Amino acid sequence: MTILFSLCALGFTIYSFYWMNWRPGKLGVTPSKTFAAACENGRVIIRLPLVFQNSGARPIIVQNLQLTILNSHLAPLYFNAIIKKLDAEDDGDYATQVALNANSTLELICEFKTNDTDFHFNEGKPSLRLKAQIDDNKWEEIKTFQIYIGGNASLALASGSVVVVKSDF
Repeated sequence: MTILFSLCALGFTIYSFYWMNWRPGKLGVTPSKTFAAACENGRVIIRLPLVFQNSGARPIIVQNLQLTILNSHLAPLYFNAIIKKLDAEDDGDYATQVALNANSTLELICEFKTNDTDFHFNEGKPSLRLKAQIDDNKWEEIKTFQIYIGGNASLALASGSVVVVKSDF
């Protein structure tokens, strides 16, 4: 009987150590209802405040991000910069890897860009798909979500400057 209790205690100890130190996490992302966007000089720009969450005991390294507007002819938008303020006209810091410690969250304003001279933002609720390259460099879908572009925002986005849009829907 003593051996059984000893084996159970050992098993519990090993499992607890695994759970607290080695358990791989899952990357979660929560998009904001507010974003900034522009179509200017043949470029499409979208700035999204994103909150990244790591649910595991090991750190997660996000190598790269990619944003796709679903049901659109537009090529994927690539992670270009980390912006300090959503409405700032500066170029921000260059896009780099994002490190998330164990059981942590990180808020970033990510700028995505692509080249397209024919694309325009229209009124509606386009769906966006966010993908990430994590650790092993395979693209993984992280989140699919909608943004809301109202009539006034659609007109402002057509002007070419970066416009902040609050998606109340």
